[in-house]
Amino acid sequence: MRKILFGLMMILPLCGFAQMQDTAVRMNGDTILLNPDGTWVDMKDKVDEDTITVIDLPKICKKNITVKQDEFEGNRTIYSPLSDKMGFYKDISRGGVSTYYLSAKTYGPTVVYDGEGIFILFEDGTKLTRKGVKVNVDYVSREYSPYKYSVFMRLTDEEIDTLKKKKVSKFKLYVFDENLTKKESSNLFEYANCIQVIE
Repeated sequence: MRKILFGLMMILPLCGFAQMQDTAVRMNGDTILLNPDGTWVDMKDKVDEDTITVIDLPKICKKNITVKQDEFEGNRTIYSPLSDKMGFYKDISRGGVSTYYLSAKTYGPTVVYDGEGIFILFEDGTKLTRKGVKVNVDYVSREYSPYKYSVFMRLTDEEIDTLKKKKVSKFKLYVFDENLTKKESSNLFEYANCIQVIE
């Protein structure tokens, strides 16, 4: 009897708590609650183990990940800082379908209009390559490298999984390469994982 009462005492407050919070569904189907302070509460752990597991988003994600709701189309966009050398963009349709994109940019001293290909090198020496991706070029006001080269491409599930597990050390757009500092690489790694969880 005490067990039942204790169980009810644990569940009832959680029900009220759940009604006040935003919910999200992970790719594996688990439901989580988003607290106002940016922490996540895994509902599966509550039900299965009668315990509360709080998944705390890294501070870098709380500070720099942007979430926007389109009031006209009904879709939601989530993205990392646009000023970074490389970043992630997630679009959630009105029907709840998530699409992931990667953006990357670097600079060069000469202009090339027909460049193609993005090549990503990870810290463990492995690579992610997309040879057919068009590399865009724009003129910018920079003294030694006045041309900006950029890519915005849709990611496959396999590519998303790789970017969540490995840290990028450098990348190349056509023939123009860009190194990431340890901090930039670490931040990018955090963004890849946070963007997938945030709904």
